[in-house]
Amino acid sequence: MVQMNQKIKKIIFTIIIAIGFLSYMYVFIRINEIKNQRQIPLRSYFANYYRKPVLISDIAPWMTFDYINKIFHIPKTFLEQSLKINDKKYPIITIGQYSKKIGTSTSILIKDMQDLIQTYSASSTTK
Repeated sequence: MVQMNQKIKKIIFTIIIAIGFLSYMYVFIRINEIKNQRQIPLRSYFANYYRKPVLISDIAPWMTFDYINKIFHIPKTFLEQSLKINDKKYPIITIGQYSKKIGTSTSILIKDMQDLIQTYSASSTTK
């Protein structure tokens, strides 16, 4: 009886190893098929996917002022001076946190920022 249990355990272990190996091979083959269909490296595909340009209309409450300054290539002090921000956490405070702190609507603050960024972008491209 004990020998029978040992044999069953070995068979089950072998089956589990085989299934794991076959799963690994299936994933490896599928990744290669995807790479060949796209004719670009899979790593490049995902890297480019996340590099989509951020539009002014994409500004959201979770974004920090620092993030917005970087993605729209705005000087660090531009929004601070234009919106008269006097907060020691600037530029690492989020738009949502700042709007609550000053008691204004997040959507109004975002709209003001969008207008300022659009104006800045238009003026910097004409120079």
